[in-house]
Amino acid sequence: ARTLGLAEVVVTSAFAPAGETGVLLVTPEDATLATHRALAGAPKGTGDLFAALYLGHRLNGLSGPDALQRAAASVLRLVEIAVAAELDELPLAAGQDALVAPPREVTLAPFAYTAGGGVRKTPRRKPRYEQMLATAVAMTTATITGSAGKAMSSRP
Repeated sequence: ARTLGLAEVVVTSAFAPAGETGVLLVTPEDATLATHRALAGAPKGTGDLFAALYLGHRLNGLSGPDALQRAAASVLRLVEIAVAAELDELPLAAGQDALVAPPREVTLAPFAYTAGGGVRKTPRRKPRYEQMLATAVAMTTATITGSAGKAMSSRP
């Protein structure tokens, strides 16, 4: 993410501990991982919803980590509603209160950059994180240069 020259890059479906889902925010200065419990049977569209909510929070002046946490918490709540009701799509109308509710059940953890430019949580997991970050950067680069041009990024 740092090599892209962008002010921030958000990676959905980032590496997280077993039983959890992660979203990674990488800036030139640091990286923050938001995690919450994973739910089986989540409907499609969670990444798109997360991107819209994150961008909205950033445009409203929230910091990157605050926007990350709020967006992840809102998506988690809508997935909980969808799973409980056995829906195959996100209940945007029925769950609209979740879009503005205070965040809960989402943990933020700072990451430190390694000498090689990757991020790591512990030394023994360093190769895994570097591999995940390299994959995320490649996917983000493809999105930015692709015809859709809908990358979640901003230039400094």
